[in-house]
Amino acid sequence: MFKLKQIGELVRRTPVDVVGIDLGSSGVKVVRARKTDEGPVVVGTGVFPRPSADGGADARVAPIALTSRLRSRYASLAVSGARASVKLLSFHGAFDSSGAEKIAEALAIAKPDEYRIGYQVLAESRAETRILAVGLPEEDAQAALALVPAGVPAPFSIEVSGLAALTAFVKAQERMGRTAATGLLDFGAASTTLALFSAGALAFVRRFDTGTDPILARIRDSLGVDDETARGIIADGAFDVSQSVAEVMDEITKQLVVSRDFVERRENCHVGSLFVSGNKSVLQHAVGDMASAVGVEVSFWDPFEGLKIADGAMSPEMTDQKWRLSAALGACLATLEG
Repeated sequence: MFKLKQIGELVRRTPVDVVGIDLGSSGVKVVRARKTDEGPVVVGTGVFPRPSADGGADARVAPIALTSRLRSRYASLAVSGARASVKLLSFHGAFDSSGAEKIAEALAIAKPDEYRIGYQVLAESRAETRILAVGLPEEDAQAALALVPAGVPAPFSIEVSGLAALTAFVKAQERMGRTAATGLLDFGAASTTLALFSAGALAFVRRFDTGTDPILARIRDSLGVDDETARGIIADGAFDVSQSVAEVMDEITKQLVVSRDFVERRENCHVGSLFVSGNKSVLQHAVGDMASAVGVEVSFWDPFEGLKIADGAMSPEMTDQKWRLSAALGACLATLEG
């Protein structure tokens, strides 16, 4: 849904079978889905170590040994996009291809030729056109392509992981018939994406350079333990880490309140619920604080809600970690459903 332009003229028709590959900092997350008359069906999932930089220029995703269940003819890629520019833009009047030149300027990209720029019209009227625009450095796109195995699956599209997760969220709301104003906080290891929706349409988006890693680091440093022990402490609830979590989350929570108020005034709506996507053991202490700050229900989001999953497509371990697959799933759905 929010994907960048396709990588060349690879195919003439939209694939009906695609594998989404999220090249995240914490690993390579994979979801394969097929288009059917009853809607998309997830036929395979997996999480693999990201190829190490020590492997040099020849490092590829191939060492993760994609199983036959995960092999498709085409792949839709999602990348962290730490250097990407993402903005929700508004232009006066209708918008046509001649206005595309304004996108790079609005994204504050000085050298457009060095970026892959994509946009999607979200709402259009005679008075205003609202557009989601993304600029991804070509260097980052090429680095992602270098991690894809030669041959099959062939790259079909590339997008920013945080926006791919938003696609999965929007599709889930559509499947469940939800149209009320709502929001999503998608926590990655190194960054967080905040999105607010009104009447099913994206009304606000912002990325923060803070994810769950700083929370883990704060707990690790405050208790004088290593990363593995810190993860165990969070999961077991052996210590009260709420203060450490609050210190890291305070700015995001403040911005959430300000952003919510802004959207409610501009869209004349009421954001009655919020969803969180991310490591539940790390974020469970933050959810209560968020709920108190915004005065609405805040709950963890299941990206596969209402979606058909084939037998054996998801391991028991991943059933408890579905949030890790949201961007890979979103990349699939953007290709299959547009």
